Amino acid sequence: MDLDTCTSPGFFPPPALFSNISSAQEGDLILAQCLVFSHVPITHIFFCKNGVELAKHSVGRGQFTSRLAVQVSAESSGTYSCRYQRRSGLGEFMLSKLSISWLLTIRGEWMRIKGRLSLMWGP
Repeated sequence: MDLDTCTSPGFFPPPALFSNISSAQEGDLILAQCLVFSHVPITHIFFCKNGVELAKHSVGRGQFTSRLAVQVSAESSGTYSCRYQRRSGLGEFMLSKLSISWLLTIRGEWMRIKGRLSLMWGP
């Protein structure tokens, strides 16, 4: 996994990242979809979490979307985004800008943190 994939600036317009949920409990299955608005073929779609590459999906000719399934665990909380790669007019591989981020919070995790704060400072 390339750390620059999710932190470097991009050259092309960003894709859109959609999810079926923003808050979940451990064990839930969440689907995220990255949708690219382009008429030019793309080669890959990347999913990022907290600025680190989480998944790299190859896409075929005429495809402009990819999905990511997340089985929620205690480590799933974070900021997710996506971007795509395509060839420039000179044949170089270049990245898009990052999508608008999606923040996933795990309800059980917040309740554990809230419980510890209550013990420290009272209700």
